[in-house]
Amino acid sequence: MLSALLLAVALTAEPVVRGKDAPRYPIGDKGFATLFWNAQNGSPNVSVGQLELKAGATVAEHDHGAAAEYLVVKQGVCELTTGGQTVVVKAGDAVFLPAGQKHSAKIPADAKEPFVAVQLYAPAGPEQRFVKPPPDAGVK
Repeated sequence: MLSALLLAVALTAEPVVRGKDAPRYPIGDKGFATLFWNAQNGSPNVSVGQLELKAGATVAEHDHGAAAEYLVVKQGVCELTTGGQTVVVKAGDAVFLPAGQKHSAKIPADAKEPFVAVQLYAPAGPEQRFVKPPPDAGVK
């Protein structure tokens, strides 16, 4: 029964989400999250979005429970701390953060351009914090 319902949802979902039609959520005054695919529009196994953060933005240490996070950096620079190491990631790099792994990020205050990355969560779910952010969403 459940598989039939999931198949029905998959068959009725549109194959393309146009950037101009994708919901875009502010992250405080430091950036935006654009959500293309997630459980709310037929993709429960993975969410696909775009993360944009301005110079000086910081993301407090956190994890995503049972979801892994993947980033493909399209523009800018970020100082990512994970697994006890801080690494600089930049345009052209890809990042994998296993489920449950704590991580934090900082966009340099003197960055010349925003940090922009395609962001995926598997399974979908953590992206919902952008839709209904907690009082302290962790981005400053």
